Amino acid sequence: MTLKELIMKTSFDDILPYLERHETAHRDNLYAFREAYDILKNMKPNRDYHEKATIECHVRPDGSKYVRVLFLDDDVWENELAKQLILPDNTPLIPEELAMYCLWEITFYGFSPADRDENFREMFDKKQPANCYEYALDKLRKSIWKRQTPRRLRSKGENGERYVTLQSFSRLLHKKMNGPKRKRKHRQEKRIKHLKTLAKRESLIRKLTIPGSTFMRNEIEHLLHFKYGTRYNYSSVTHGKGERLAYITESMTKYQQLDLESYDSALVFIQDSATYPLEQTELSAFQKTIRQRLGNKNLLFGMATINQEEPEVHVLLLLYRR
Repeated sequence: MTLKELIMKTSFDDILPYLERHETAHRDNLYAFREAYDILKNMKPNRDYHEKATIECHVRPDGSKYVRVLFLDDDVWENELAKQLILPDNTPLIPEELAMYCLWEITFYGFSPADRDENFREMFDKKQPANCYEYALDKLRKSIWKRQTPRRLRSKGENGERYVTLQSFSRLLHKKMNGPKRKRKHRQEKRIKHLKTLAKRESLIRKLTIPGSTFMRNEIEHLLHFKYGTRYNYSSVTHGKGERLAYITESMTKYQQLDLESYDSALVFIQDSATYPLEQTELSAFQKTIRQRLGNKNLLFGMATINQEEPEVHVLLLLYRR
Protein backbone atom coordinates (compact mmCIF):
# COMPACT_ATOMS: atom_id res chain seq x y z
CA MET A 1 0.00 0.00 0.00
CA THR A 2 1.30 3.45 -0.92
CA LEU A 3 0.85 6.58 1.17
CA LYS A 4 -1.58 7.93 -1.44
CA GLU A 5 -3.71 4.80 -1.20
CA LEU A 6 -3.77 5.06 2.60
CA ILE A 7 -4.81 8.72 2.52
CA MET A 8 -7.61 8.04 0.05
CA LYS A 9 -9.04 5.43 2.44
CA THR A 10 -9.51 7.91 5.27
CA SER A 11 -10.76 11.43 5.89
CA PHE A 12 -9.23 14.10 8.09
CA ASP A 13 -12.15 13.87 10.51
CA ASP A 14 -11.38 10.14 10.82
CA ILE A 15 -7.82 10.79 11.94
CA LEU A 16 -8.57 13.91 14.00
CA PRO A 17 -9.15 12.08 17.34
CA TYR A 18 -5.73 10.40 17.03
CA LEU A 19 -4.09 13.70 16.08
CA GLU A 20 -5.64 15.47 19.08
CA ARG A 21 -4.20 12.83 21.41
CA HIS A 22 -0.79 13.06 19.71
CA GLU A 23 -0.64 16.88 19.53
CA THR A 24 -1.84 17.61 23.06
CA ALA A 25 0.34 20.72 23.42
CA HIS A 26 -0.45 22.28 20.03
CA ARG A 27 -4.22 22.28 19.56
CA ASP A 28 -3.98 25.69 17.88
CA ASN A 29 -2.39 24.30 14.69
CA LEU A 30 -4.67 21.36 13.91
CA TYR A 31 -6.09 23.36 11.00
CA ALA A 32 -2.68 23.27 9.31
CA PHE A 33 -2.72 19.45 9.34
CA ARG A 34 -6.18 19.59 7.76
CA GLU A 35 -4.89 21.87 4.98
CA ALA A 36 -1.96 19.51 4.37
CA TYR A 37 -4.27 16.48 4.27
CA ASP A 38 -6.55 18.11 1.71
CA ILE A 39 -3.54 19.05 -0.43
CA LEU A 40 -2.28 15.47 -0.35
CA LYS A 41 -5.70 14.06 -1.22
CA ASN A 42 -5.80 16.09 -4.43
CA MET A 43 -2.13 15.71 -5.37
CA LYS A 44 -1.04 13.14 -7.93
CA PRO A 45 1.84 10.86 -6.84
CA ASN A 46 4.90 10.38 -9.02
CA ARG A 47 4.15 7.02 -10.66
CA ASP A 48 7.80 6.62 -11.70
CA TYR A 49 9.03 6.78 -8.10
CA HIS A 50 9.48 3.43 -6.33
CA GLU A 51 11.00 4.02 -2.89
CA LYS A 52 9.71 2.86 0.50
CA ALA A 53 8.83 4.27 3.91
CA THR A 54 9.16 2.09 7.00
CA ILE A 55 6.76 2.05 9.94
CA GLU A 56 8.00 0.87 13.33
CA CYS A 57 5.54 0.20 16.14
CA HIS A 58 6.54 -0.75 19.66
CA VAL A 59 4.15 -1.50 22.53
CA ARG A 60 5.35 -0.29 25.93
CA PRO A 61 4.78 -2.31 29.12
CA ASP A 62 1.87 -0.04 30.03
CA GLY A 63 0.14 -0.87 26.75
CA SER A 64 0.80 2.45 25.03
CA LYS A 65 2.28 2.50 21.52
CA TYR A 66 5.48 4.14 20.33
CA VAL A 67 5.45 4.66 16.56
CA ARG A 68 8.22 5.81 14.22
CA VAL A 69 7.74 6.63 10.54
CA LEU A 70 11.03 6.57 8.65
CA PHE A 71 11.93 8.10 5.27
CA LEU A 72 8.77 10.15 4.81
CA ASP A 73 10.05 13.70 5.34
CA ASP A 74 13.03 14.00 2.99
CA ASP A 75 11.52 14.43 -0.48
CA VAL A 76 8.90 16.35 -2.44
CA TRP A 77 5.34 15.36 -1.65
CA GLU A 78 4.67 13.81 -5.06
CA ASN A 79 7.45 11.31 -4.34
CA GLU A 80 6.41 10.76 -0.74
CA LEU A 81 2.87 9.89 -1.85
CA ALA A 82 4.23 7.21 -4.18
CA LYS A 83 6.24 5.43 -1.47
CA GLN A 84 5.27 1.94 -0.42
CA LEU A 85 4.55 1.70 3.32
CA ILE A 86 6.42 -1.18 4.93
CA LEU A 87 4.47 -2.21 8.03
CA PRO A 88 5.54 -4.51 10.87
CA ASP A 89 3.95 -7.94 11.07
CA ASN A 90 0.72 -8.03 13.04
CA THR A 91 0.67 -4.23 13.31
CA PRO A 92 -1.73 -2.91 15.98
CA LEU A 93 -2.27 0.27 13.96
CA ILE A 94 -5.59 0.82 12.24
CA PRO A 95 -5.59 2.83 8.96
CA GLU A 96 -6.77 6.08 10.61
CA GLU A 97 -4.02 5.97 13.22
CA LEU A 98 -1.39 5.03 10.66
CA ALA A 99 -2.52 7.89 8.41
CA MET A 100 -2.15 10.31 11.32
CA TYR A 101 1.45 9.28 11.99
CA CYS A 102 2.29 9.54 8.29
CA LEU A 103 0.71 13.00 8.08
CA TRP A 104 2.65 14.16 11.11
CA GLU A 105 5.92 12.95 9.57
CA ILE A 106 5.40 14.34 6.06
CA THR A 107 4.63 17.81 7.47
CA PHE A 108 7.81 17.91 9.56
CA TYR A 109 9.34 20.67 7.37
CA GLY A 110 6.10 22.45 6.45
CA PHE A 111 2.38 22.07 5.94
CA SER A 112 2.48 22.57 2.17
CA PRO A 113 5.03 22.16 -0.62
CA ALA A 114 5.49 25.95 -0.63
CA ASP A 115 6.12 25.99 3.14
CA ARG A 116 8.60 23.14 2.79
CA ASP A 117 10.55 24.95 0.05
CA GLU A 118 10.62 28.18 2.06
CA ASN A 119 11.85 26.43 5.20
CA PHE A 120 14.65 24.72 3.27
CA ARG A 121 15.69 28.05 1.76
CA GLU A 122 15.91 29.57 5.23
CA MET A 123 17.89 26.58 6.50
CA PHE A 124 20.45 26.32 3.70
CA ASP A 125 20.53 29.57 1.71
CA LYS A 126 22.18 32.74 2.94
CA LYS A 127 19.45 35.31 3.35
CA GLN A 128 20.37 38.84 2.40
CA PRO A 129 19.24 41.54 4.88
CA ALA A 130 15.97 43.07 3.70
CA ASN A 131 15.26 45.76 6.30
CA CYS A 132 17.15 48.04 8.69
CA TYR A 133 16.88 45.62 11.60
CA GLU A 134 18.23 42.71 9.58
CA TYR A 135 21.14 44.91 8.47
CA ALA A 136 21.86 45.85 12.10
CA LEU A 137 21.68 42.19 13.14
CA ASP A 138 24.06 41.15 10.36
CA LYS A 139 26.46 43.95 11.30
CA LEU A 140 26.48 42.86 14.95
CA ARG A 141 27.07 39.21 14.08
CA LYS A 142 29.86 40.19 11.71
CA SER A 143 31.51 42.23 14.46
CA ILE A 144 31.29 39.33 16.93
CA TRP A 145 32.70 36.92 14.33
CA LYS A 146 35.52 39.27 13.33
CA ARG A 147 36.54 40.75 16.69
CA GLN A 148 35.74 38.02 19.22
CA THR A 149 36.48 34.81 17.33
CA PRO A 150 40.14 33.70 16.98
CA ARG A 151 41.33 34.08 13.39
CA ARG A 152 42.36 30.40 13.16
CA LEU A 153 38.74 29.35 13.77
CA ARG A 154 37.14 31.70 11.22
CA SER A 155 36.24 30.83 7.65
CA LYS A 156 33.92 31.97 4.88
CA GLY A 157 31.76 30.01 2.46
CA GLU A 158 31.41 30.67 -1.27
CA ASN A 159 28.24 32.68 -0.65
CA GLY A 160 29.98 34.88 1.92
CA GLU A 161 28.50 33.08 4.93
CA ARG A 162 30.65 33.33 8.04
CA TYR A 163 31.62 30.12 9.85
CA VAL A 164 33.38 29.01 13.03
CA THR A 165 35.37 25.76 12.87
CA LEU A 166 32.99 23.11 14.17
CA GLN A 167 35.65 21.15 16.04
CA SER A 168 36.37 24.10 18.29
CA PHE A 169 32.89 25.62 18.42
CA SER A 170 31.95 23.78 21.63
CA ARG A 171 35.11 25.06 23.27
CA LEU A 172 34.06 28.62 22.50
CA LEU A 173 30.64 28.04 24.00
CA HIS A 174 32.09 26.70 27.25
CA LYS A 175 35.13 28.95 27.38
CA LYS A 176 35.59 30.54 30.80
CA MET A 177 35.09 34.32 30.79
CA ASN A 178 35.86 37.09 33.23
CA GLY A 179 33.13 39.41 34.50
CA PRO A 180 33.33 42.11 31.77
CA LYS A 181 33.27 39.51 29.00
CA ARG A 182 30.27 37.74 30.51
CA LYS A 183 28.42 41.06 30.71
CA ARG A 184 29.33 41.85 27.10
CA LYS A 185 28.11 38.45 25.97
CA HIS A 186 24.85 38.92 27.86
CA ARG A 187 24.29 42.37 26.29
CA GLN A 188 25.00 41.00 22.84
CA GLU A 189 22.60 38.09 23.27
CA LYS A 190 19.85 40.47 24.40
CA ARG A 191 20.57 42.77 21.46
CA ILE A 192 20.47 39.88 18.97
CA LYS A 193 17.14 38.68 20.38
CA HIS A 194 15.70 42.20 20.22
CA LEU A 195 16.85 42.77 16.63
CA LYS A 196 15.45 39.41 15.54
CA THR A 197 12.07 40.36 16.97
CA LEU A 198 12.08 43.78 15.29
CA ALA A 199 13.23 42.29 11.98
CA LYS A 200 10.33 39.81 11.96
CA ARG A 201 7.82 42.50 12.86
CA GLU A 202 9.15 44.85 10.19
CA SER A 203 8.83 42.05 7.62
CA LEU A 204 5.25 41.50 8.77
CA ILE A 205 4.41 45.21 8.43
CA ARG A 206 5.82 45.20 4.91
CA LYS A 207 3.73 42.16 4.04
CA LEU A 208 0.61 43.87 5.37
CA THR A 209 1.28 47.05 3.36
CA ILE A 210 2.11 45.54 -0.04
CA PRO A 211 0.79 47.44 -3.10
CA GLY A 212 -2.96 47.00 -3.24
CA SER A 213 -3.36 46.60 0.53
CA THR A 214 -6.03 48.53 2.42
CA PHE A 215 -3.59 48.94 5.32
CA MET A 216 -1.48 52.09 5.55
CA ARG A 217 1.78 51.85 7.47
CA ASN A 218 0.76 54.45 10.05
CA GLU A 219 -2.25 52.26 10.97
CA ILE A 220 -0.09 49.30 11.96
CA GLU A 221 3.19 50.95 12.97
CA HIS A 222 2.42 49.91 16.55
CA LEU A 223 3.09 46.27 15.57
CA LEU A 224 6.79 46.99 16.07
CA HIS A 225 6.27 47.44 19.78
CA PHE A 226 3.55 45.12 21.11
CA LYS A 227 4.42 42.99 24.16
CA TYR A 228 3.92 39.55 22.64
CA GLY A 229 1.81 37.83 20.02
CA THR A 230 1.09 34.75 17.92
CA ARG A 231 0.66 34.58 14.16
CA TYR A 232 -1.37 32.06 12.15
CA ASN A 233 -1.48 31.62 8.38
CA TYR A 234 -4.47 29.96 6.70
CA SER A 235 -5.00 28.88 3.11
CA SER A 236 -8.17 27.76 1.42
CA VAL A 237 -7.69 24.33 -0.13
CA THR A 238 -10.77 24.15 -2.33
CA HIS A 239 -9.08 23.33 -5.66
CA GLY A 240 -11.18 25.85 -7.53
CA LYS A 241 -14.49 24.65 -6.09
CA GLY A 242 -15.38 27.94 -4.42
CA GLU A 243 -16.39 28.79 -0.84
CA ARG A 244 -12.80 29.69 -0.08
CA LEU A 245 -13.43 31.84 2.99
CA ALA A 246 -15.93 29.27 4.25
CA TYR A 247 -13.10 26.73 4.23
CA ILE A 248 -10.90 29.06 6.28
CA THR A 249 -13.77 29.87 8.64
CA GLU A 250 -14.14 26.16 9.32
CA SER A 251 -10.40 25.89 9.96
CA MET A 252 -10.65 28.63 12.58
CA THR A 253 -13.82 27.44 14.28
CA LYS A 254 -13.72 23.64 14.03
CA TYR A 255 -10.04 22.75 13.79
CA GLN A 256 -8.36 25.27 16.07
CA GLN A 257 -8.35 25.94 19.79
CA LEU A 258 -7.21 29.47 20.60
CA ASP A 259 -6.17 30.95 23.93
CA LEU A 260 -7.94 34.27 23.42
CA GLU A 261 -7.65 35.35 27.05
CA SER A 262 -3.93 36.05 26.65
CA TYR A 263 -4.43 38.77 24.01
CA ASP A 264 -6.24 42.09 23.86
CA SER A 265 -5.88 42.86 20.14
CA ALA A 266 -6.12 41.08 16.81
CA LEU A 267 -5.42 41.74 13.14
CA VAL A 268 -6.87 39.86 10.17
CA PHE A 269 -5.38 40.25 6.69
CA ILE A 270 -7.02 38.66 3.64
CA GLN A 271 -5.22 38.17 0.35
CA ASP A 272 -7.04 37.14 -2.82
CA SER A 273 -6.42 37.11 -6.56
CA ALA A 274 -7.48 39.78 -9.05
CA THR A 275 -8.30 36.93 -11.44
CA TYR A 276 -10.54 35.21 -8.86
CA PRO A 277 -11.80 38.02 -6.60
CA LEU A 278 -13.93 37.39 -3.53
CA GLU A 279 -17.59 38.30 -3.58
CA GLN A 280 -18.69 40.96 -1.12
CA THR A 281 -21.31 38.69 0.47
CA GLU A 282 -18.68 36.01 1.20
CA LEU A 283 -16.31 38.63 2.60
CA SER A 284 -18.97 40.18 4.83
CA ALA A 285 -20.03 36.79 6.20
CA PHE A 286 -16.40 35.96 7.00
CA GLN A 287 -15.81 39.24 8.82
CA LYS A 288 -18.98 38.76 10.89
CA THR A 289 -17.95 35.24 11.89
CA ILE A 290 -14.44 36.33 12.83
CA ARG A 291 -15.74 39.14 15.03
CA GLN A 292 -17.96 36.64 16.82
CA ARG A 293 -15.12 34.14 17.09
CA LEU A 294 -12.54 36.54 18.49
CA GLY A 295 -14.87 38.70 20.53
CA ASN A 296 -12.15 41.33 20.47
CA LYS A 297 -12.74 45.11 20.53
CA ASN A 298 -9.28 45.93 19.17
CA LEU A 299 -9.73 44.16 15.85
CA LEU A 300 -8.24 45.39 12.57
CA PHE A 301 -9.30 44.06 9.17
CA GLY A 302 -7.18 44.51 6.05
CA MET A 303 -7.17 43.10 2.54
CA ALA A 304 -5.01 43.00 -0.57
CA THR A 305 -5.94 41.86 -4.06
CA ILE A 306 -2.86 40.91 -6.06
CA ASN A 307 -2.17 39.76 -9.59
CA GLN A 308 -1.81 36.01 -9.37
CA GLU A 309 -3.26 33.03 -11.20
CA GLU A 310 -3.75 30.99 -8.04
CA PRO A 311 -7.45 31.01 -7.05
CA GLU A 312 -6.95 30.17 -3.37
CA VAL A 313 -7.33 32.76 -0.64
CA HIS A 314 -4.82 33.32 2.16
CA VAL A 315 -5.61 34.77 5.57
CA LEU A 316 -3.19 35.97 8.24
CA LEU A 317 -4.34 36.22 11.84
CA LEU A 318 -2.22 38.03 14.43
CA LEU A 319 -3.21 37.85 18.08
CA TYR A 320 -1.22 40.16 20.34
CA ARG A 321 -1.14 42.11 23.57
CA ARG A 322 -0.25 45.77 23.32
